[in-house]
Parts: sequence; structure tokens; C-alpha cells
Amino acid sequence: MSEPQLQIEQQLQRYYLVIQQGVEASIDALIVDARSLIDDLLNQYGSRWKITPTQANNLFNVCLQAVTVQEVIGYIQYQIGRDKENNVWALDFGEKLVGDLQELEHKSKGIVNVALECTCAEGVDDKHEQTRVWLMLTRQYVGHLRRYLVYKRPRES
Repeated sequence: MSEPQLQIEQQLQRYYLVIQQGVEASIDALIVDARSLIDDLLNQYGSRWKITPTQANNLFNVCLQAVTVQEVIGYIQYQIGRDKENNVWALDFGEKLVGDLQELEHKSKGIVNVALECTCAEGVDDKHEQTRVWLMLTRQYVGHLRRYLVYKRPRES
């Protein structure tokens, strides 16, 4: 490997490390936001809001299979439309969740911009990277949301 190629490779490695550090630094805030969403809905609707672990798992699986967050948002909107009994997705959960995911797009842009500034990495498609990081943040958010939902669901007597 030539010297210029080695330098580019090292820049890219540093870039990906900074991206990973940015995502990891965001996890505590993502957990707090996910818990807040669930707690707010439980306080507002109580037992009327009935999400099952299966529904939370399905959402998480969509996140794992998705290529972009827009796919996840489309799934959530589909669930809102299907919720004829208005007891899960249509009780503000779906719309608030979409709003939270859209907020993560701004965070992803910030993480990518910091990584590019810190590393001066060449040849990075920042739009593609913002989409990739947004999906990473979304997966973290929904994963923690799912865990908290299982914790908060009513226990059967």
C-alpha cells in the first residue's frame, strides 16, 4: 500500500471510530427519551394504552431489517392506520415516536459533521453517512424503548 493510500485508510479508520464514539455518547440521552415517551403515554392513558411485547419486537425487527429510517417511519404510519381500536399506535404513540425519530436525524448530522471535521476524511459521502448514522441511532432508541416497554407493561396476577 502506498503512503497516500495508507493515509486515506487511516483517516477513514479514525472517521469510523469518531462516528462510533458519537453514537455511544448519545445512548444515555436516547434511553432517557425512550423512557420519557413511554412514561408520558402511561401517565396520560394508563391501562387504555395496550402495547404488547410482540408489537415492540416487530418494530425492533423492522429497524434491524431497514436500510433507512424512512422505512421504519413508514411501518409506524402503517400501524397507526391499522389501529382501529385506538389503543396502541393511534393514542399519540405512533406520532410521537415518528417525531422522536425525526429528531434523531439532526443528531446524526451533528455526529457526521464532527467526525468529518476531526478526521479530515476524504471521499466520505456525508449524505449517505448521515442516513447510516441516523439508522444506528434509531436502532439504539427503539431497542431501549422495547426493553422499557417490557419492564413497564402491567404484570399479570
